[in-house]
Amino acid sequence: MLYFARWKTALILVVLLAGVVLTIPNFFPKEQVDKWPSWLPRQQIVLGLDLQGGAYLLYEVDRADYVEKRLRTLVSDIRKALTTAPRIGYTGLGMQGETVQVRIRELEKLADVRKRLEPLRNLLASSLLGGGGVYEFDLNVADDGLVRFSYSNAGMAQRVRGIVSQSIEVINRRINELGTTEPSIQRQGDDRILVEAPGLGDPARLKAIVGQTAQLTFHLVVGSFAASNPQTPQPGTIAIPSKDGTGVTYLVQDTPLMTGEDLV
Repeated sequence: MLYFARWKTALILVVLLAGVVLTIPNFFPKEQVDKWPSWLPRQQIVLGLDLQGGAYLLYEVDRADYVEKRLRTLVSDIRKALTTAPRIGYTGLGMQGETVQVRIRELEKLADVRKRLEPLRNLLASSLLGGGGVYEFDLNVADDGLVRFSYSNAGMAQRVRGIVSQSIEVINRRINELGTTEPSIQRQGDDRILVEAPGLGDPARLKAIVGQTAQLTFHLVVGSFAASNPQTPQPGTIAIPSKDGTGVTYLVQDTPLMTGEDLV
């Protein structure tokens, strides 16, 4: 038969009693526990998604959509760089799959072309050891005047990491509006985000709040028309109705001059 000293038995009983007292709040609703005197324990055990149910969402970065929008901006930047005085003659500027290409007519100015377009490669991270760093785009200027911009593998990976990190911050702020207990927002792999909201019984509400698009873009206004004289937007423009009640619709360039990524 096992024998324990009296002080050991008393210590075991005290620990068991403390454990029972600390678990009592879990048997009552949180609203009732909040009304208890301050000297009583109020801390409740947080149940995860597996124990109390809830909702979870798995988001993935749409690379194709991002690349298309980014290349449209790059086309605008290239056009601006080549038309800045002294203008350099070119033709065929546009997107080809996941690349942007343009043909320079004045071959004697290829050195100037490279100098003007080099900043558009967009240095994302510099090397501490004096290396080449990580550029968003690779630039190739051929002797026949064909200039091609294409996404570098390192540049795309860096961009995706930045998008995921920024999205996690935005989702974290939005999901706090739901009032859920200890939501979990974490990265999965390179381009996915897992969102868990324990205790939430309305997945549609979670999806509506988290899935809101938040993009800041600036577009050049090229014209306007009144509701009594509607016009069809020309290629490369989009129509945006005014919200001030005047009935005016503005025509703006579909390619943004600047996005939220350009602001700090």
